[in-house]
Amino acid sequence: AEASDEIGQSFGWVERIRSALANEEFELFAQPIIDFEGRERPMYEVFLRMRASDGSLIAPGAFLPVAERHDLIQSIDAWVFSEAITMLAERGGPDAEFGVCVNLSGRSVGDPRLVDLISSRLRETGVDPSRLVFEVTELESSVEFRDVSRIITLLREVGCSCAIDDFGAGYGGFDHLKDMAFDIIKVDGRFIEGLAHSPVDRAITSGIVAAAKAAGRTVVAEFVTDKETLDILAGIEVDCVQGQLIGMPAPVVA
Repeated sequence: AEASDEIGQSFGWVERIRSALANEEFELFAQPIIDFEGRERPMYEVFLRMRASDGSLIAPGAFLPVAERHDLIQSIDAWVFSEAITMLAERGGPDAEFGVCVNLSGRSVGDPRLVDLISSRLRETGVDPSRLVFEVTELESSVEFRDVSRIITLLREVGCSCAIDDFGAGYGGFDHLKDMAFDIIKVDGRFIEGLAHSPVDRAITSGIVAAAKAAGRTVVAEFVTDKETLDILAGIEVDCVQGQLIGMPAPVVA
């Protein structure tokens, strides 16, 4: 009976996802990423939410696993990419230049057809590709890193940038830093959360920053929640910061 209930719930989510795609029931939220020196254009990471029938918001953890299992994740990714580019187009201009980071799912990493969609949408809107950053999560178990290398190459040929998220959480992270052309390294938030009280976390974060800078990468620290952590990150020369202290995710308003 439990297995039957689980199957029923799964297919219920499948229908909700399809409805959300068809009826514009997904929404984007944006969280600021701040450069310490103020030298780069402002950046935002976008996050996906689903709007329920009662008006409440549903976090992606509730529906993305189902989307992965039922081959809907690429359609969701395509929607997110298109909306992010629209966001850039509608809020662009010389006085409002900013960049947007979007997440690539494991399925999308293995599907170079999405690069054609992205390239086409960029041409349609006239958005500068350098304003768009695609994030790959190091912990993503479904990702083959030969696929990552290929998709990075294709996206960079279009003119976009690429980031590795949760850096330091997976195996072989420094190999990824050495061998793959990521433009941005986002340090795993578990190290950032412990900076104020853990010498080990400070040493690991400092090592990641030093290696990333030697490789010519930009370093972003996520999960920044207090001033003490912010000061430590400034001291070890992290480039950019993101988290509750900087700004919470907020709806992208048209």
